[in-house]
Amino acid sequence: FSVHNIGLPTLLVPLVALGKGSAHARLWMIGFSLLVPLVAWRSAGLFVLPLFWRFAIAAALTLTAPFLYSAGQIYPDLLAGAIFGFVALEIVRESIGQKVSRYSIVTSAALLAFAPWLQIKFIAPLVICVAARFVLKRRAELMVCWVNVPALSLLGLAGSHHSALGN
Repeated sequence: FSVHNIGLPTLLVPLVALGKGSAHARLWMIGFSLLVPLVAWRSAGLFVLPLFWRFAIAAALTLTAPFLYSAGQIYPDLLAGAIFGFVALEIVRESIGQKVSRYSIVTSAALLAFAPWLQIKFIAPLVICVAARFVLKRRAELMVCWVNVPALSLLGLAGSHHSALGN
């Protein structure tokens, strides 16, 4: 019985198969960790226009001890943090009236649906993000994506747990 859900091992299987031990998997997780500064940079750009302050804010948010220490480790929390950061960024962008593409909304919904597969504890942030998106009530035709994709993902996760663990 693994303490991890099937999401993280599924992402890492090809890299572990290619390399020896977990070296390639750690490099893969470092690559995912590089998404965090990107999300911080884009988030700072929503509120601060001068590039110096935008850089300073992104650096202050990402050059912290917990992030630097865990960036090379195989933790699903960093990947989930990048996912939820990206989703929150898209929700904020739409709430302040910026144009958000359909591709971005569909990508956000797919990433959001994947988060509980990393660990069960990410169901609560998923529900909060879907509720926040639902409160906006903009572009109702895309709400189907934001509700149905995570719902189908959660049903699949429940089926997976029932099949593997019997509960």
